[in-house]
Amino acid sequence: MPEAPEGGVRSWIETFQTQTRLDLRPHWRLDGPGGRADPGCGFALDDPWGARARPDWHQRGLVIWPRGGRWLHLQLQLECPSAWVAQHRGDRRVRLVLRWWADAVELWVDGALVHQGDLFDTACRWALPEAWWRGRPLLVQLRLRSPLHDDGALITSQLEQEPLDPADPSGVLIGAQLALAEGRLEAAGREALAAQLRGLNPSDPASGEALRPWLRAQAEHRPAGGFHVLGHAHLDLAWLWPVADTWQAAVRTFESALALMERHPQLHFAHSSPALYAWIEQHRPELFARLRRAMQQGRFEPINGPWVESDCVLLSTASLLRQFELGQAYSRSRFPEWRHHLCWLPDSFGFAAGLPAVAAATGVSWFCTHKLAWNATNPFPHRLFRWRDRSGAELLALATAPIGTDGDPLAMETYRRQWQAASGVDQALWLPGVGDHGGHRA
Repeated sequence: MPEAPEGGVRSWIETFQTQTRLDLRPHWRLDGPGGRADPGCGFALDDPWGARARPDWHQRGLVIWPRGGRWLHLQLQLECPSAWVAQHRGDRRVRLVLRWWADAVELWVDGALVHQGDLFDTACRWALPEAWWRGRPLLVQLRLRSPLHDDGALITSQLEQEPLDPADPSGVLIGAQLALAEGRLEAAGREALAAQLRGLNPSDPASGEALRPWLRAQAEHRPAGGFHVLGHAHLDLAWLWPVADTWQAAVRTFESALALMERHPQLHFAHSSPALYAWIEQHRPELFARLRRAMQQGRFEPINGPWVESDCVLLSTASLLRQFELGQAYSRSRFPEWRHHLCWLPDSFGFAAGLPAVAAATGVSWFCTHKLAWNATNPFPHRLFRWRDRSGAELLALATAPIGTDGDPLAMETYRRQWQAASGVDQALWLPGVGDHGGHRA
């Protein structure tokens, strides 16, 4: 019988996961002149520019190329691994999973365009055809254009199996289930899991079946803790587009959120810019009336502090105070059933030392941001704390979960454990959303 790999339980989990997941980053080649597929071209990760220009991104294994609207053409010959051919019994599919930072993206398969994206539609999960399982290789070409203002990156590139039957009778998701369970275990529990794994063979479907009773028992005895999941739309009022586009994005976002709320009664949604509510009130009164009804039902939350999610470093203190005064005056007059004590600034780049005094002077007592997590070298150590300035003014401060995320259970559980360890609080806030410049139409 095989022994557990070095590294114990974590190595076993990774071994199970590699049975159903394949990292494609090392396999992308630079396309030939004019975008022609050329097997003789070099591997994209071997380009020395990324290591010199963006060493932090390079260390993460990203494919990187220069800013300025430059195109990068990649290609690979995608063949089904022989081990996967043996697994296939018509009970699973495979998806090509991509995530990027680029302002234009085209995915071509065997000469046909199958997906397009941009800075806002930043991911895809394209299902591979059945013929690929039977041995027909696919020529995959990926064309990406870097943003004008920043270098481009191919962030995620892998194949993932997923079961067609939610019950997952063949154990496609065993690796993910083990990873979820392992993160919740104390030392004694990890030893018990190691004993369960000892003697199993990850490539044998019977191994997954042998683990099912243990996984079911773990699912029935979860530790305390969970999530508050809040739908949220962060809208930059001006960034890489004319302000007129912002008004259109706001209308699409609010209409989409309201339509989703009608379909899903459990959905709660939040938005934070009084300036956009005021514009909707003036120019789209019917939409504003729908928003008000949803607010009065307690489902659409105006988490309003300042007038917009403003810059908090370059502004003078007087300007920052005016932002808060305008935002609070409008919010209290239009949405009197809600309290407006929250300074919600998830994406502002930096925060002035005087912000607690400005907020306190206008009745704001809470401050929330995700931006403090944007430091790969010196992580910010606190999640839930008091921010006190030199005048003695104080804000309760919350470093939130990442914005613009999906519902990946492993990412959520990893974040929940980190949050609980740092704050001592069982319940974590999660903010799923998609950056598509104005909301998917429901």
